[in-house]
Amino acid sequence: MIAAKFKEANQIYGRITHVVNCAGYILEGAVEEASSKEVYDQFNTNVFGAANITRASVRYLRQAAQTGSSHVVIAHFGSLASYWSFPAMAHYCATKAAVSLLTDGIGREVAPFGIKACTIEPGFFRTEFLNVGEAQRRIQTAATIPAYVGTPVADSRELLIRANNNQAGDPEKGAKVIVDVFTGTGIASGKELPDLLHLGPDIVGTLKDSMIPGMLKTMDQWAEVSRSTDF
Repeated sequence: MIAAKFKEANQIYGRITHVVNCAGYILEGAVEEASSKEVYDQFNTNVFGAANITRASVRYLRQAAQTGSSHVVIAHFGSLASYWSFPAMAHYCATKAAVSLLTDGIGREVAPFGIKACTIEPGFFRTEFLNVGEAQRRIQTAATIPAYVGTPVADSRELLIRANNNQAGDPEKGAKVIVDVFTGTGIASGKELPDLLHLGPDIVGTLKDSMIPGMLKTMDQWAEVSRSTDF
């Protein structure tokens, strides 16, 4: 079906220059609580779906680049969760980390064709993503284990409830930035398209003020041990 839709779009518009994949949802629950099927479905949508979109679209993007289109882009959505795994969201965070590295590899593969790949990594934006229900993007595990009451798993569940509909990010502004970046216009005029597009002060602050300094500190503390393994 995916391949057929790309073929149809190419026939209608004559070419495909941009592919942006934002399909995905969050599975809420501790790793112990999630069934094998729930985990598979999470990865099937978020990760395998990105691979399927890529497989079906690259041939058309390659054609567009060969005919002189200057901005030819394939992009997948990562997340703040690509870097930081939250309790009760570990499966979702793992899929976002996988998508980020998958897209990085795709970028290296398609660069010779004049195609750019980018991972869009937003922080918290006020969308319907955290609404609960089968028709929404936040699905809770069927099983719950009482032992997790009062633990970080419960804290993360509360975080999602508090954050829902209170996120600072404006999705319209975020979408406008994405369009500008992928077309080299507006706020992104004169800038080269990045491999990673971080959206929102929250993800920029988390990476610069906490995540990256924390990684560097750990590396420094363990550098002697880490370097002791060569022949």
